[in-house]
Amino acid sequence: MEYIKEISIEKKSLIGFFKYTNKDRKDAITKPEDEYKEEKLHKIFNYELDFLKFAEDMDKKIRKNLDNDEISSIYLNINGMIKYINKYREYSENKNENMEEYYQDLELYLKELKKIYIEIYGENSVDYDIFGNSQNFKTTRYLRERAFREEDRELYKEMKFRKNMNLEDFKLIIIENLDKIKNALSKISVEMEIDIYKITNWTAKLKENNIEIYNLNINEEKINIVKEDKTFNLYHLNIPDGSNILPLTNIIFYTNNNKTLPEGMDVSTQVLIDMNKFNFVLSEYINTKINMIEGMYSSTKKLNIYRYRAYLKK
Repeated sequence: MEYIKEISIEKKSLIGFFKYTNKDRKDAITKPEDEYKEEKLHKIFNYELDFLKFAEDMDKKIRKNLDNDEISSIYLNINGMIKYINKYREYSENKNENMEEYYQDLELYLKELKKIYIEIYGENSVDYDIFGNSQNFKTTRYLRERAFREEDRELYKEMKFRKNMNLEDFKLIIIENLDKIKNALSKISVEMEIDIYKITNWTAKLKENNIEIYNLNINEEKINIVKEDKTFNLYHLNIPDGSNILPLTNIIFYTNNNKTLPEGMDVSTQVLIDMNKFNFVLSEYINTKINMIEGMYSSTKKLNIYRYRAYLKK
């Protein structure tokens, strides 16, 4: 039976919605999980209760275990490179794919980066002057009322970009950053069972071989429900404890040259996950409607909710 329940996001958060549907769901698809079962006691992450401590602990772990190049790679991936990293991995692993098509896409990306670079820094800029030492950054800013004196990370600086960079140089950057992001993910794990979320348009499938960006806070995914479309998919993944997931903590977005950066996740509630490390079993499907309210206007959207249980590949 199709399960449809209209919910106003203004009145009920999606977190509340999930609590509701956990109790009252009527359309569930349950698949056999016997081959994956492994009973043991473990902590289950509760966003509302655990987030602040989790965020500080994970930021400490990332600063301790990752080097500057690995942190730069995370920043680059969440700022446009992840699409090309995933395409390179897909094309290089599949001998039937045409790499020339990929390189054409990569060349267009490089041209766009050069165009923006010149718009920001000017035609006659010198790379050394732009990417000089930022040790003496003195402006005081605040994260959750905690003062710090650090610079924002900057795409071109983290990439060590040069305006005369050619396609061969750029190919090497993509390959190197794929290795760095895989190394970074292998060093960071979560010691509790955790739920992560992603809202996409209705045509998007679960990307089981990609490095993906998901969210710990389902309400932050509401921004992906846009006016133009009427139907969306919500992917809800249940990830086992001990999994390699990389939260986007403060150190991903700011330098820490002055050693003043507060620990936590004050910029983003998102995480990076290598989907290729898991087997995903669909445990539930719900078809529902939500009422989006903006000021005096409201619109009804269809939401296909797919809940997956993730199992680490052996």
